[in-house]
Amino acid sequence: CLMSAYIDEVFGPGGYLARAHDGYEVRPGQVRLARAVEDSIASGSALLAEGPCGTGKSRSYLVPALHH
Repeated sequence: CLMSAYIDEVFGPGGYLARAHDGYEVRPGQVRLARAVEDSIASGSALLAEGPCGTGKSRSYLVPALHH
């Protein structure tokens, strides 16, 4: 998985979401999914992923897509 700094800048403990939302908590599954999406986009490969409610899937997909 490619380690992109922007993912930490958005999802990390002091990142954009933490600064924008009181009570924000880092969701490790959300970060893993965002990194997998980033890796898939960067490599041009397909990705099939699922996660339970509350994982933060929408932002996990959206942030790397907007970055690219």
